[in-house]
Amino acid sequence: MRDYQRQRRAANPKVTMLERARERATRSGLEFSLVPDEIEMPEVCPVLGIPIIVGGSRSGNSPSLDRIQPDSGYTAGNVRVISSRANSMKGGRTLSELAALAAKGPPKSREAYALIAAYVDRETLLHDIRSKINRLMQQANEWAKVERFLDRSFRRHAITPQMRSYACSRYIL
Repeated sequence: MRDYQRQRRAANPKVTMLERARERATRSGLEFSLVPDEIEMPEVCPVLGIPIIVGGSRSGNSPSLDRIQPDSGYTAGNVRVISSRANSMKGGRTLSELAALAAKGPPKSREAYALIAAYVDRETLLHDIRSKINRLMQQANEWAKVERFLDRSFRRHAITPQMRSYACSRYIL
């Protein structure tokens, strides 16, 4: 059975990763809306720069699904595949906790904690930008509705002598 599971993980790492994530989301009451196409499986950990090894026995180089914003669920834009080592070192720590570990943590791990802190900082910035873009897009959609309404209204109404007189008095002095 172990060999079968190992072969299945090696053949379909994204599917296996999603099945486990769905179970964690259900247990924790988090949102889950991922599909395999939304997961990018890098060859190298984007945090520590170590190779990601798929299909072998579990190690620090195994792929791990990281939730960028831990309180948010498993949704597109909130997950990245990183190494298991990076994800376990990150844990539920905040950026300030990771920065403190990079400065005063165990000497052998300081560099790794600095890389993880930089990753969290980058991903937080990217998340904030995406949130602002989404808000702006919603506002833009509302303004587009207003624009369409005014355009229809202006096209529908012919210019009357009163409108011409008002326009001339206002703009030609």
